[in-house]
Amino acid sequence: MTNTLKAQTRAAEIRDELARAERDAAEARDRLGIAIADADERAAKSAREDVARAERLADELRAALPIAESRARQAADAEREAQRRAAEREANKNRKARIAAARKVDAALAALGKAYTEYLRTAPGGTSADANRLARRSRHAIAAATFTAAPEFADAMEPHRRPPRQHWQSLARSVEGSVGEFAVEADPETESA
Repeated sequence: MTNTLKAQTRAAEIRDELARAERDAAEARDRLGIAIADADERAAKSAREDVARAERLADELRAALPIAESRARQAADAEREAQRRAAEREANKNRKARIAAARKVDAALAALGKAYTEYLRTAPGGTSADANRLARRSRHAIAAATFTAAPEFADAMEPHRRPPRQHWQSLARSVEGSVGEFAVEADPETESA
């Protein structure tokens, strides 16, 4: 930033000095014209020297201006390049963190798959048809549980039917509410022991 600012400031200074030198040359030319019209040789000689000095300075500044502007562009380009490299380094760092997080999501999904398979094995009857029936009946409860436990993940899955908010609850709570528990009487043989 400092080099860019310094180069841009110097180019602006040269532009200002050039404009000032051109104004001075124009004023000296006007004075020269007046001196010649008045036939004042001493004033004309002084005006000629002023014109020559101002034009010489303007020529030098015109030669320096493209160089200063080029340096300002080069400094700005170098600064943009440095910013681009810094952004790329940051992006690479973020990429590594994103890959690590994605691996965690993959592991969580694998664990979820195992837990869901275990859940399906609890289907009454134990056949694959019973597991399918449980899966169909649990579909809405699973969607609601997903929105309850991981709403960001559920939104990312873009479900076809988003369950109403009042139904969002954990799958365990849904199963507890929909699958009744049998009252089991104590086994008389166990009690006597």
